[in-house]
Amino acid sequence: MKIKHTSGPKLGVVEHVNNTIGATLVAAGLADHIKYKDFRERLSEESAAGSDPSNTVVTFYKDPEWGVAQLVRKLVIIKKHLSEIYRFESEEQARDYGCPESVLKRYRDIKALPGPDQAGAVLAQAKHDQMLRDHADKTAKYKVLG
Repeated sequence: MKIKHTSGPKLGVVEHVNNTIGATLVAAGLADHIKYKDFRERLSEESAAGSDPSNTVVTFYKDPEWGVAQLVRKLVIIKKHLSEIYRFESEEQARDYGCPESVLKRYRDIKALPGPDQAGAVLAQAKHDQMLRDHADKTAKYKVLG
């Protein structure tokens, strides 16, 4: 919309503004609406001003998401970026592709946990520890407070 300011700091200035802004200024009596002769004049004046910033295509860049996943008997580092998924089987590979240190540490911590072949030994150790705690609870000496 083409308007001519009738008051304020832009007194007498003719400019192209958004239709809603122009209609508001005209309705408030702060500007006059200047009509075009025809659509050709409107298009030539608006195109001379350049493209409206709202017509630009915005590209969104999303940072990749990193994580650790357990596949069938294999621990891998996962990188998700846009519609692609990458799987790394070693720390070195993942580090080369920019994996954060926190994810590498989580990978090392999970890898250090006992695997299925060690599950029996871990369970036996846990049962032994529980038995010692139960024995200590049963043989504890209590003092009567008076």
